[in-house]
Amino acid sequence: MSRMTETIEAVRTAIDANLVPILWGADGEGKTSFIRSEIARRKWGGWIVNGSNMDPTDIGGAISVDDSGVASRVPVHRAIREALEYSARGEHYLIFIDEVTCSPGAVLATLLTLLSEHIAGDVELDPNLVRFVIAANPPDIAVNATDLAPPVCTRMVHFDWQLDFDFWCDGMVSGRWAPAEQAALCVGFLRRQGETSSDTISANSTGGAFRVAPTREYLNKPRPTPRSWTNLAKALSAAQGNGASRHAIRLIAEGTIGQRIGSEFMGYYTLREHIPEPSEILANPSDTEIPVRSDIAFMFYQSIAAYVSGTKKMNDWKAAWVVIGRSDGTPHKDKAMIAAQTLAKLMQTPEGKHLRKHIPSEARIFGEMFKDLGLLKKDQ
Repeated sequence: MSRMTETIEAVRTAIDANLVPILWGADGEGKTSFIRSEIARRKWGGWIVNGSNMDPTDIGGAISVDDSGVASRVPVHRAIREALEYSARGEHYLIFIDEVTCSPGAVLATLLTLLSEHIAGDVELDPNLVRFVIAANPPDIAVNATDLAPPVCTRMVHFDWQLDFDFWCDGMVSGRWAPAEQAALCVGFLRRQGETSSDTISANSTGGAFRVAPTREYLNKPRPTPRSWTNLAKALSAAQGNGASRHAIRLIAEGTIGQRIGSEFMGYYTLREHIPEPSEILANPSDTEIPVRSDIAFMFYQSIAAYVSGTKKMNDWKAAWVVIGRSDGTPHKDKAMIAAQTLAKLMQTPEGKHLRKHIPSEARIFGEMFKDLGLLKKDQ
């Protein structure tokens, strides 16, 4: 189990216990995306709140006077109104408050009351049905942040949130976060960079291709983050569908992940011209020529894995393993193994469960990997 998977499990447990998880992490690390997916997974209602652009009346309430002259504070924010509606129906609702430590002082006070007392203005939310998750940037990178006092901190469960590279790769090439084929291009480039630079894809790297810290150097500029790379994959898919020019694609890359990394990525992107379409490769898996060049061979195998991750068809699955199996005894086996790992993990997803009906004979070539994933018995 990866570090990120363990963190997600712990956050989910805190939500189940009706505690308040606080996710500490830089921008672009998928905090909001995780919460959106978690709301959908639980089939709850939910809303995203950004503390840095709120008004005190959003949660603290605006003065309202009824026909009898009785004044009350009525919360303005949609999240509070919806939470009340869901509670009235006996349904759960999750409010995610982002950039909580960057909230103006008056707003932060109302948010802390909401988190600790389930009270917004003169409205009390159902503590059994309304849950909270909050997020904050670490103090060294937050803009105009307010430190949380020690008594406040003990009301929360604190988690360091940073997507590790392998976890991000799995989400990308599976097609869950971006179109699989273009996601594989981004992943392939980053893995290739990792072959020549030890810190490029490190989860803690601050100067590599995968992520760059939000220093002053990047004010008003794009930079690599997990979110930036995911956005680039989505943009590449749209560019392919629109028949965009090479120059336009270069501008997209440089405007998403930065000029230097974007320029390097475009050099890798051009390698696509040296390999057939994945559908053509899989139509003739036994005889398709495997590229000799290491970097092109890497993309060759990655394109197959991404294509099958997208189609999830049994015929494509079987053909892909035929191609990958041909790497046995060649200098490219290590590159084929990365694609094999992507395909093997596909069997562990609900969408790919049917593929377990055909455990490929090529599994013996990558036996230890299959055993580590629990897909083969130790004695097989």
